[in-house]
Parts: sequence; structure tokens; C-alpha cells
Amino acid sequence: MFRNVVEQARSEGLNVKVALFDTVTSLPGMRFPFEELTRVCKDEGIFSVIDGAHGIGHIPLDLKELQPDFFTSNLHKYGSTNPRDRSQGN
Repeated sequence: MFRNVVEQARSEGLNVKVALFDTVTSLPGMRFPFEELTRVCKDEGIFSVIDGAHGIGHIPLDLKELQPDFFTSNLHKYGSTNPRDRSQGN
């Protein structure tokens, strides 16, 4: 579907340069298919910018494997909790 949007934009003469997407949305807390979106970006020559703020600590993130062009996040919520709480899923 994303690839179709890119193709449609290009057919209209638009030059798609950057795609920004989440790992997990804040509301309603849905997990985005960011791995597939990143692959499409690579295939299409588009910079991928991933907002991982809500993914940290909630879903597996392997940036070496994923290799996005840019990954941004913050740790003001998850990073300041007790590590024992994180390991127990609390």
C-alpha cells in the first residue's frame, strides 16, 4: 500500500524524498509495520525517518538489522523507570 502511494505521488510529478513513521502510535497504541516501510524506502530511494519513542521497551528493536536512515526516540518515560520493573513487564 505504501509503495502504491509513492508510485501515485511520482506519477503526479511529485518527488518523494523522506518518509516519517512511528514504531508504535501514541493513540491508539498501534504497532506500525515500520520494518516493511523501511524496506520500501530503501527500494525506492527515500530517506526513512522512524519515530521510535513509543517502541522503546515495548517491542523488539534491532537497528542493526533494520538500518533506517534516521531513528529518533526519547527515554523520558521508559528510561527513567526501575530496571527491575522493566524486566518484569510492569
